[in-house]
Amino acid sequence: MSSRDAIEQLFADYAWPLDTGEWDGFEDYFTEDVNVSVSIAGEQVMGPLLGREIVAETLSGAAKAQTDVRRHVISNLRLKPVNDNEVEATAILTLLVVDEGELNVRSSGLYLTQIVQGDDDKWRFKEMQIALDLAF
Repeated sequence: MSSRDAIEQLFADYAWPLDTGEWDGFEDYFTEDVNVSVSIAGEQVMGPLLGREIVAETLSGAAKAQTDVRRHVISNLRLKPVNDNEVEATAILTLLVVDEGELNVRSSGLYLTQIVQGDDDKWRFKEMQIALDLAF
């Protein structure tokens, strides 16, 4: 598997629990010292969240509190290599929501990330800024 394929898979694996509630292994998508923040229309609303346990707990808690059905569509992945084991990756988020039988686009935004490859050859998020255009 190429590095690009592995990073695309990382984004897909990260979004899967947010959409399905299957949380086993969610923490493993982040480095021990990960730093995550969320902004809406340029205003920071969450974070910085520091460390994989806090990030996983906070993101899963927010998703579990939602009563609608959400689908995170992540597209237009762009990679900028920093070195052999580190990449700056940006991607577009389109958040689809089904609530009371209606499908709506709830928000869109950008993932601005730093992804590193560990000694075990797995790629993980080291930094993630989720820059939403509208509230989610």
